Amino acid sequence: MNYCTSAGRHRLLLFSAIFKNNWLKRELKHLAEMPAHPTSCDNCRRSKKKCTANIAPDMSYIVCERCVRLEIPCTYDIKTHLLHIAAHANKQSGSSPALMEDGLFSSCIAPLGQEHIPLSQPLEHYLQALSTPFVDYDYENGQLEDPDLIPTAADFQVVHTDLSKRPCALSYDADKLLHKFFSLPPVLRYCVFHLFSFCIITKVHFRLTLCVVSAILSGLQDLSVSYYLRARKALIRAAEQGPTFELAQSYYFLSLFANMKGETIVSRKFLTGCLDLIVELKLDVDPDDSPWLHHLNLTPREKEERRRLFWANYWSLVRAQACSPDPITIELSCHRMKQPSNINDPYPIFASAGARQWDCQVYALIGQIKRYYSAPPASVQDLFSSKHVIALQETLINLQSCIPVEFLLLSASSQTATRDEEDRFINQIITSQGSLFVLTMGFFSAISILHRPLLFLTHLPSHQPQYLSTTHHALIVNAIHQTIEAAHRITGIGFFLASIEETLNNGVWDTRLPKDHYGLFFHQEFFSIFEAAVVYWFATCRMAPVWRVFVDLERGVAVERVRRVMMTLRFMADVVGLTNLEPLAVCVEAMVEEMEGRGVGEEGEREVGFQPKIIGDVGGEDGVGAVYDPWGFMGLLGMQVGGGVRWRGRSEDSWRLFWKLNA
Repeated sequence: MNYCTSAGRHRLLLFSAIFKNNWLKRELKHLAEMPAHPTSCDNCRRSKKKCTANIAPDMSYIVCERCVRLEIPCTYDIKTHLLHIAAHANKQSGSSPALMEDGLFSSCIAPLGQEHIPLSQPLEHYLQALSTPFVDYDYENGQLEDPDLIPTAADFQVVHTDLSKRPCALSYDADKLLHKFFSLPPVLRYCVFHLFSFCIITKVHFRLTLCVVSAILSGLQDLSVSYYLRARKALIRAAEQGPTFELAQSYYFLSLFANMKGETIVSRKFLTGCLDLIVELKLDVDPDDSPWLHHLNLTPREKEERRRLFWANYWSLVRAQACSPDPITIELSCHRMKQPSNINDPYPIFASAGARQWDCQVYALIGQIKRYYSAPPASVQDLFSSKHVIALQETLINLQSCIPVEFLLLSASSQTATRDEEDRFINQIITSQGSLFVLTMGFFSAISILHRPLLFLTHLPSHQPQYLSTTHHALIVNAIHQTIEAAHRITGIGFFLASIEETLNNGVWDTRLPKDHYGLFFHQEFFSIFEAAVVYWFATCRMAPVWRVFVDLERGVAVERVRRVMMTLRFMADVVGLTNLEPLAVCVEAMVEEMEGRGVGEEGEREVGFQPKIIGDVGGEDGVGAVYDPWGFMGLLGMQVGGGVRWRGRSEDSWRLFWKLNA
């Protein structure tokens, strides 16, 4: 038998699996009465150091503190770990070795979210993988398989650890992905204008992209980059096989990973690829209204998974349109897709997405405002009475009336929230099962950027109150009030969220937060707090003194809030590694210097832009080393911070000239 081909390799794996099954049965008999004990990781065993690795109550492996401190992958002997957790599960259930031997390999895999599990989930999945036949795989050429594309137990452990913490995901069926990690369904062939097939390569790239996201969400940065490189290799091979639903999911996962790393250029490429597949596969049409899918007999659960993929990418699209300096040209409408719904099979499969449609509408409006102000108007009069501005204001008012009040985190005072109001915020978030921080901060960001051009008129000598008509004077005063209040509410919500994160990072749990909902409180909107910082800086350092009587803002409060924004952005850029936030951090640092009266730094005039980095030292990334326009809602509109820092953008010079001509 030739074991050098991929088919031969899998036959060898099958023989090995049979041997391992028999060996496991014998060893489990021997260890049935042994108490479970922690398994030292490989690093601590080699270094002869004390290891704190242990087995959690849900039978998942807990990495040791030493590996976390040294920022190295925590690996362990999976064979020994399986034996001990199986023996521990047998002892807890009170079953005899004989019963365990007879029922071990025939027991069903318990789904995520099920409370009573006969054996540990990792062991169940491993045993299912060992007993799964390989005859369903289709090998046409008998070529040697790439080792990077072969799944390992360590790969599965990373995914299982992450998905066990979040059994209900927002954009994909986590339970299905976990059950089919080692072997996805057999090859499916169907013909509706095209022949699609789920070949082995497609399964590999989808599995690896799942590992990428799970690794970074679990805090394993180096491991996530390793999985990214493997997934990228598999994706190149998979793209040659034709468009599939799994291929679209893979593009989405890789886009999500790059966005988490702050690499917006790379994320945009994967997002564009996913959007192209959505259009090509007609995934923007609801499955209930797609007759070309009827022969697949999709279950309600499978239909909902397709809806979730669409809404996840539509949200990514509208957010990119709101933040990116270059709009994505793909036209994608949500009018033919139903809203996400809750599916029980029999337990909840997906996380609640009740606020998703409002997220999309708010950021779509931000994108419209951003595009309109991408160039200055022909005259100042257009800032006051342009038909387009009036239409945007009406859209904002209508949107505010449509968003359910329970989805917005609103306090009686715009500047501070009481303890009772914070408790109400927490209850709102837990009840909605969604992060409402992004929606609330995005909504007030839309208010701010819509009125900011009028706010900026207050620094022009030609637009002092004595020179303006009553109507124009009232519009500017309204713009001042709207932008300042929006800045207060954005920073108030942002700082409340930051206080929760800081408490958790210090190892202290806020008793108001249920531990199974902690993931809902980690969604800071950094572009919103930057928008608030711009408003505070302008009102303090650029607004003419005659207008400040209309500003409900103390200088000390403004300086303190901008300083906290600076600390947040600098931490995320340097420590967390979100490189796309570096230009924002530089601008806010210059704002703090000017607000504190320290003037311009020694570097003098400079233009801040975004310079992407290479993920995992991958060669061939287009644009790496070049400087791009930063991401943000609306930049500085031609303003210069501290006399030296400018925002890089193609419209900044035009706005600078506009203010000069109308001074």
